[in-house]
Order: sequence, then C-alpha cells, then structure tokens
Amino acid sequence: GRFDTSGFSDLVFWVKGTSGGETFQIGLKDRSGREIKVESAPLVVVSASEWRPVTVLLSSFSDEGVNTASIENVNLSFHGGHGSGTICIDDIAFD
Repeated sequence: GRFDTSGFSDLVFWVKGTSGGETFQIGLKDRSGREIKVESAPLVVVSASEWRPVTVLLSSFSDEGVNTASIENVNLSFHGGHGSGTICIDDIAFD
C-alpha cells in the first residue's frame, strides 16, 4: 500500500534513550523506491531521563525527491557512525 502525506507538514514522534545522546536516522521511502534519510542529531538531543519530541519537516524529504503523496514506509535506522545504544519511540504521527 501507500499513504498520502501531502496534506501534512511534519512527521512527529517522541524518543527516549537508555544512555542519552543516542543518534539515528529517520527515513521516508515512496512507492517508486526513492528514499531519503535525515540525521536525528540536529533535531533532538536524546535524553535518558525524559521523553523528547522530534519534529521532521516533510519538506526535508520532498525537496530531495520523495513523493509524499505515495509513502511506502517510515523507518528509523542506525549505522556504525551512530555508536551503540537503545532508544524507545512513541506516538509516531503526521501533523
């Protein structure tokens, strides 16, 4: 399937880490296979003691060619440069 996010401006969710300072990538992929990932570091400093809100402008993806009218998936990813750690995610929504 697909999800039309063109009527929204943001992807929002809450995050909390086990150590604090964890980093990750937030990705959107459209039905044509175009995927863009943005780094979490400029958007949020993950805390171990409290939930923190994350807001990602959908234009961060559409400006790079992702068709926000035909989203196939939202993903969070990690790579070696992010180090190690654990995060919890809650209340993922489009706003």
